[in-house]
Amino acid sequence: MPTFSLSVEPLHLDRAHARRRGVLAEIDHLSLTVKAIGDVAARLTALALNAKRFDVTLQELTGNDWSFRSIVLSECLITSASPSSASPSGAPTATFSGFSMHAASDGKKACAAIP
Repeated sequence: MPTFSLSVEPLHLDRAHARRRGVLAEIDHLSLTVKAIGDVAARLTALALNAKRFDVTLQELTGNDWSFRSIVLSECLITSASPSSASPSGAPTATFSGFSMHAASDGKKACAAIP
């Protein structure tokens, strides 16, 4: 599952003694870590080098053990990649960082009641 952070900074405006408050939301940052076996790392590297946008969709497979029906990060771009060191105990990994222009989730009804 990709990790992501939603950075929000408080914004305070003092305009003619009328205080207004809001937030300045940054683009959604994401990080994908994949095992460097098969062609997944190569395909993500090609997306990064060609500055191609892509979507990440996570969907519930079966059962009810996940809080979401789906999570979608769309129009993603990779801005950096860092491979791990090779070791005899397992396959190396590659971590790709970037951002998503849009994020959406479809929660289950049980989660929709939580404020």
